Amino acid sequence: MTRTPSQKDQSEILASGLYGTANTQQLSAAMMKSSHWNSWLIGVTGFKTDGNYNYVDPRDGTQQTRQNNDNKYFGLLLKDNLRLSEKSILDFSGLTQVGHRTDPGQITNLTAAVGHDVFFGQGSLRLTSDDLWIDDSQQIWSVSHSVDRSYYTNLTSYVFGAGPPTAIVGGSGGENAQGDFFSWQVKGKKHRESWLVQADGLYEKVDAYYPIYADRQIFGLTLSYDALKLSEKNFIVPRARYEQISTFQGQPDGSVSFVHEFEPGQEVFASASLLHKTPSMIALFGYTEGGLPVTGLPTLPVERLEVYSMGYNMVEKNHGLWLNTWYSHHRNMALRSSSSTGLGQFVQISDAQTYGVSGQFTCQFWEKFGMLLSGSLEKTRNNDLGSELTFKPHYVLSSTLTYEVVSKVSLALEDVYEGTRYFSASNISKFPNGSTEPMNWTHFKVNVDMGPGSLYVKAANIFDGSGYDNPGYPYPGRSYWVGYSYNGIL
Repeated sequence: MTRTPSQKDQSEILASGLYGTANTQQLSAAMMKSSHWNSWLIGVTGFKTDGNYNYVDPRDGTQQTRQNNDNKYFGLLLKDNLRLSEKSILDFSGLTQVGHRTDPGQITNLTAAVGHDVFFGQGSLRLTSDDLWIDDSQQIWSVSHSVDRSYYTNLTSYVFGAGPPTAIVGGSGGENAQGDFFSWQVKGKKHRESWLVQADGLYEKVDAYYPIYADRQIFGLTLSYDALKLSEKNFIVPRARYEQISTFQGQPDGSVSFVHEFEPGQEVFASASLLHKTPSMIALFGYTEGGLPVTGLPTLPVERLEVYSMGYNMVEKNHGLWLNTWYSHHRNMALRSSSSTGLGQFVQISDAQTYGVSGQFTCQFWEKFGMLLSGSLEKTRNNDLGSELTFKPHYVLSSTLTYEVVSKVSLALEDVYEGTRYFSASNISKFPNGSTEPMNWTHFKVNVDMGPGSLYVKAANIFDGSGYDNPGYPYPGRSYWVGYSYNGIL
């Protein structure tokens, strides 16, 4: 594996820093080195936020204060890409994070803070080989393992009665979740057409102080072809998948899409899918949110859904347009809702539907201007109760306008408008179940290229104190940020 003189090593340093509202600080640094036979990266990051800030409650417009919402963590990332031969590559990645976090409670039911130490680790290996008997194809083996742990240093118990729950602070406890995943793929591509055969398996386990202990295994097989040519401009995309789940019956899925290409970069499509969703472990067994229990529903079955969609895509040199409309019918949906006391819970919806339209438009104009417009309108229906589904806004509209003032200096203005969201399946609009009224976030950002890096200054939620942009905690409030990123070749 001797390199030729033209294949020189290249080293690079990446670094960034962030400071903003609530004494939020983040520092990250990484070094990477690449050559023909081996490339690696090592990176570290540190983050902290005090989280003490004021905000406007979107439910009633009153001024509120969040306190003791601290968050601290340290992370380490390792990656290595080793070329075993001209046709085989072995990839390794490892990520770990340790820290401490204090949750202030739900926005619809503010509670005493709960502190806990957290640990997350994930490692994966992937082997890619082009040395197959099938032309223009490759084989990929991959395995991964993850661990997510929380240890509560100030565990909170609650007593329930006719009124709001009473907190009893004290004690300790922990939560532990882990997952193991493997997959084997053989895929190929020739011109526009590509195909995939994949076999995979997942093992999940969760145990917690509740007490809860549960595990399950999921094995799947996927076959897909993209795209089978019917004529010069017409294509069909079939896909099939089967999953065998240890705690449920086997689940077959399938989809078929028809594509008509007017010309390269311009096409229309229509698709129909029969799919399933396996209930998540937290939907089955619950979890804690801000020290409050969110109750799971162990009797949840597998959700089955039908999805139909149509769309149009067009991509040109300086602009692009994407339009899509859909209808979905759901049976046995797991829905996150709120109880009459404001506590979170999962419920089963036997019949529900959603339909809507979405679009996105991008363009560059007058040399210095760029624009991105996107939006979605969605109507949902909980047919069991004759109400809307929770946590789904009626509409979301967003726009971004960028302007290059001079060389190396640019401005960006972003606006997001989000419609009403309900917290309870019964669509009660008042506390404690609650709903959010339409909310608007307007962000302004200045980017300046300085030396080997870039400086930016950002003001988030300029006009609406109900939106918050803290990367550690997305709770309401107004915020200000300054950051710098560095990229230098050694």
